[in-house]
Amino acid sequence: MITPLGFSRVSIPLQTHRSGSSLSSAQTLLSMYEQQVMTQRQYQYGSDSPYKASQTLGVQSQIERKNQNSDNIDSTQKFLAATDSTLSQYNSMTDEARSNALAAINTTTSAAERSALAQSVKSSLQQMFNFGNDSFERRYLFAGSTTNILPLKWGTNSYTVEYTGSETNIHSWSNTDLLSQSNISGAEAFGAVSAPVRGRTDLNPALKETTLLKDLNGGKGVERGSIRLEYNNGATKETLDIDLSKCASIADVKRAIEGNGNTDFPLTVNLSHSGLELSLPENFTGTISVSDVNKGKTAAQLGITGTLSEQVPTLKGSDINPVLRTTTGIADIDFDLDLTGIQVVNGGQTFDIPFENCQTVGDILAELNHPQYGLIAAVNESKTGIDVRSRISGADFCIGELGGQTATQLGIRTTDLTTKLSELDYNRGVNDYDGPGTFAQAQYEGIQPNSSLLLTARNEGKDWNGYQLNFTTSPDGKIAMSINEETKSVNITINPGVSTACQIIEAFYEQTGPKQYFDLTLDPSLGVNDGSGVVYDGGTKTSGGTDGGIDFTITRNDGTVLEIDVKGAETIGDILRIINEHPDNADGKLAASLSQFGNGIELTDNSTGDYITRVDRELLSTAAQELGLVDWNEEYRERAGGINPLANTPLIGNDPNPQETRSLFTAMIRLQTAMEKNDTREIERSSAMLDETVAKLTASRATVGIMQQSLDNVKNRLAEENTQHESVLDNTLRIDYADASLNYLGQQTAYQASMQVAAAMLQMSLLNYL
Repeated sequence: MITPLGFSRVSIPLQTHRSGSSLSSAQTLLSMYEQQVMTQRQYQYGSDSPYKASQTLGVQSQIERKNQNSDNIDSTQKFLAATDSTLSQYNSMTDEARSNALAAINTTTSAAERSALAQSVKSSLQQMFNFGNDSFERRYLFAGSTTNILPLKWGTNSYTVEYTGSETNIHSWSNTDLLSQSNISGAEAFGAVSAPVRGRTDLNPALKETTLLKDLNGGKGVERGSIRLEYNNGATKETLDIDLSKCASIADVKRAIEGNGNTDFPLTVNLSHSGLELSLPENFTGTISVSDVNKGKTAAQLGITGTLSEQVPTLKGSDINPVLRTTTGIADIDFDLDLTGIQVVNGGQTFDIPFENCQTVGDILAELNHPQYGLIAAVNESKTGIDVRSRISGADFCIGELGGQTATQLGIRTTDLTTKLSELDYNRGVNDYDGPGTFAQAQYEGIQPNSSLLLTARNEGKDWNGYQLNFTTSPDGKIAMSINEETKSVNITINPGVSTACQIIEAFYEQTGPKQYFDLTLDPSLGVNDGSGVVYDGGTKTSGGTDGGIDFTITRNDGTVLEIDVKGAETIGDILRIINEHPDNADGKLAASLSQFGNGIELTDNSTGDYITRVDRELLSTAAQELGLVDWNEEYRERAGGINPLANTPLIGNDPNPQETRSLFTAMIRLQTAMEKNDTREIERSSAMLDETVAKLTASRATVGIMQQSLDNVKNRLAEENTQHESVLDNTLRIDYADASLNYLGQQTAYQASMQVAAAMLQMSLLNYL
């Protein structure tokens, strides 16, 4: 731009001033255009264009944040890709393990072949363990949020695996207000943490002045609003609204109501275990009603709606159910908690955990969470009790008593009276044998070869037990039969040393009497028996007869036999009732209960006699084993201590309801162990668990894929947003280079012209002074 200088009659100083001003202006514009071309910006300072500068700063901030989000996505994608790669390695290992499991289940597979298959499973297990500890860029992939801690470690006996990582995962910002998961924990991928033993007891903590309003009503809290007090004494009516919107605790509510500043409402607020109590002073006349204002819910949620009067001077509020916190004192829960402690079986070890020094719920949780126990204990989601889980795979996990009632009171005993029979034996349940009973028998073992006889009742049932079979000398040398049902005896007279077994059997069926109720046959149990041997005087007694549907029998010290049928029983408590209320146990000398230490059914026998307390399984029933009263490789279990021990030692069964961490590692360890022991029953169960955990592993890999796809979509959106932001900067900050270049060249020309004009005007000549 060229500023006209003017050639009219003006003074030299004015001409000089105007020339200098024109040149300065042209130089300023030239400098501005030069800076625009060099910096590619429309302005250099915010004050040059405040509105555009404000827009630019906002957009640049968004771009920086989005660029960081994009970097986060790139980093996350790398870790997810590494995780996916590691999970893909499990496909071949699990396929091989499942193939081995199918081979082991085959009935034609020998014990030696199963033992060889176990070694293959063991090798696959070691590889799975190693991959579970994979890391990428110095971060363990399956450790959850504790990425610097090795997530898996072997137990002391190498038959357990402990997960030491966390259940929580790492999240990063992938977009504004969008957190994206960047890894997957071993608890999720492998199922390395057990399902919780959920506390079935509501500990119901006491209401205290320090209780926060947000912790009331099971954690739903209290609406912040006002309550209305209405006074009426017949002659005067008055209404007072008390604002509780700024109250945070019960103490705040108490102060607001008691300090309302109106002498017509002299209320006192006290605390019961579970609610508030509003009281009137003595000699108060009239009534005070408490309600909500308009459609508010504050009074109702505080449990204090109602009316106080001379006749009813105290308004007892309803239970407002404070939640359980780690800071809740043991003395503040709803009952006197036995602090004896609990017994925990985990990782093949038994731990006695006393609580005698615990003062708060948090103290109990801290004891349970000690690393040596392999547990995770926390207040449950509903904040009414505690949940306990196991970190250890490959072994049973049980919670029982330590001689007191602590586990039962906390509701975390894994076997209690309410435990369903369908949950026992790893959820295989208790099978009720509903078939026929057994026949009582008496075995007469002959002195001579080929002379042993077997007397068998014709009808099943215990009524035929205890019949005495007597062989006595006949006065006339003839074989004769008789039976006495009152004395429960079968009498056979013989010619001792002359009458043979075959002759006795022949006479048995020719004569009336015992054959109506019993059969007499040769006994082949001791070898070949043709009945040619002679029989001598002697006797034996029938036993072993049971009624139909009997699952097991319990023999008391005094010889009394209780036939137990579990039909109709649904819980452990039902089993104990069936035993304790059995007709043959009417004197109550045999007491069935839960064990005082650990878990399992305990039989205490106070009868006396020449027998030992004993549980016998019935041939076709597995109920005794499933209830833990008899081992799977046993036919019976006896109480320790011999006949009538001084300490009255009880018969203690195994824990019938062991828990476990249903993880990939548990399935593999159980499968390996079952193959080594040639236990086809356990091979079938662990194979089913393997299928279940492989499905979980596959789902985890699918989850990783979904996470990657989701991040791809977010990154595409970020790219689109970045294009939009750059477009805004083109308008508010950046220049059009072509236009700016033309402006710069034009200004150079103008500046040069101004210089030439000024030079022509201000040249030194005598004419300028004429």
